[in-house]
Amino acid sequence: MNINLQTKIILSISLVLFTSCTNYNDYIITKQYNKDGVIDKKSNIIIKHKYNKIYPFNNKGFAIVNGYNNKFGIIDINDNIKLDIIYDKIGLFYNGFASVKLNGKYGLINENIRVVLKPQFDQIEDFINKTTIVKYNNKVGCINKDMQVKLEPKFNAIYPSSTNFRKILLDSKWGIIDENCNMLIYPKYDYIEDFFDGMAIVKNKNNIFKINTKGEILQ
Repeated sequence: MNINLQTKIILSISLVLFTSCTNYNDYIITKQYNKDGVIDKKSNIIIKHKYNKIYPFNNKGFAIVNGYNNKFGIIDINDNIKLDIIYDKIGLFYNGFASVKLNGKYGLINENIRVVLKPQFDQIEDFINKTTIVKYNNKVGCINKDMQVKLEPKFNAIYPSSTNFRKILLDSKWGIIDENCNMLIYPKYDYIEDFFDGMAIVKNKNNIFKINTKGEILQ
């Protein structure tokens, strides 16, 4: 084996050991000495290798980073910090929002990387349509995209549904809300089956009957 070939092999091994790449338009996320940074296609350093992890940039040029003390934040391609690197967890964006976790509590940021809901809940689900379910002190409620509380977190459970109606449970009594968390039937029945063709079978004490979506008893 000649010296030139040996040199090429050594360089190739070095690149494998110290540099891993993920393309993002004209930029490349690279790893050196176990730290992530960003270079352009001409190998100019755009972001120094100082982060534990840089996740892929989105179409707005923002990326989640794992930085100091294993905390998470968000930067842009010029390494401007858009969201302070203080969070325990940052979720993926879904329907315009991503959850952030700080000191055991969850809040929300929007796609402009603005904190629209300070961390205060024990759990936040993804937005479905215009609302999402939140959990606090083992009770669940509902907020909308304007961060307005539609249902105070006092219910035992809110169940998903393939229809526009969701069952809610409060102190062993069942009720119904719509997809926007508007209360349609306050929990008062022993059990409610899922709606089908605008009707649901309910049980209350020893009685079994049908109701419509307004809670009216059908004959």
